[in-house]
Amino acid sequence: MCAHNPTGTALSVEQWKEVSQIMKAKQQIPFFDSAYQGFASGNPESDAWPVRYFVDQDFDVILVAQSYAKNFGLYGERAGCLHVVTSSPELTRNIFSQLRVL
Repeated sequence: MCAHNPTGTALSVEQWKEVSQIMKAKQQIPFFDSAYQGFASGNPESDAWPVRYFVDQDFDVILVAQSYAKNFGLYGERAGCLHVVTSSPELTRNIFSQLRVL
């Protein structure tokens, strides 16, 4: 079961933890594409676990693209949002400044 794109691979809790450690060591920015939250396991809370775990790992920035098209039955629409979690007010200001330009 997987609620995240692009791989469709359902990682175990241990595998998600390992991915987090590797990304942190390489100073990478996690970007989740959550299009099926609640559909993979039948429980939205369980499907959100990887995202919440990464947030708890104190990355400087985490991006989460969340689609609501399937969850709300809006299959012909592109309804969703981008969540940005940062570790400091300065990063928040800098990222918000760039997002406003978009």
